[in-house]
Amino acid sequence: METTSQSPIGVLQEVQDQLAALTPDQYIAPTERQEDDAVFVMTAPDSLKRLYTLFRILTLKCEKLVQKGEKKSIELLEYVYNKDAVALITEDADPSSRLSGMKKSLEAVHLELSRTDSLHDILKGIFWLEARRLSPDLRDKSSIGLYEGWALCWRKMPSKGSLSQSIILRIASTSSS
Repeated sequence: METTSQSPIGVLQEVQDQLAALTPDQYIAPTERQEDDAVFVMTAPDSLKRLYTLFRILTLKCEKLVQKGEKKSIELLEYVYNKDAVALITEDADPSSRLSGMKKSLEAVHLELSRTDSLHDILKGIFWLEARRLSPDLRDKSSIGLYEGWALCWRKMPSKGSLSQSIILRIASTSSS
């Protein structure tokens, strides 16, 4: 999801282009098994498959960027640890120094991670909004999920009263034994 300096495009156009470029053989299918209490609503249509795939691609990209940032942080810390304070101050003042280069490289990874994570969060929200828009059965459900086979489902969440009553009944039954 890069832009060029010659013709920057907006974030929405960038996301639309990424979604349009996905082909069915590139889809990343969900792997989570459907829970026994999950109520099947529909098989995800192409639009949800594309959103989910791009969301997963961004998830994986974030994970890689975190690893890259950790590696660069460790390298920077090791480099700084092996220098004396005066040498570090002098080197830090020089924009062409190795230290400055290492810091700029780490900052670039952090910036890319921040941007990717923001897009990730936006796509996650759009995905769930779109799922609810496509199926009126999901609009009032608090727990919905996408499972293997692209099964879009909802699950009934226990009400606070029934959950606390269940816990109290379990405690009572174990303490009277």
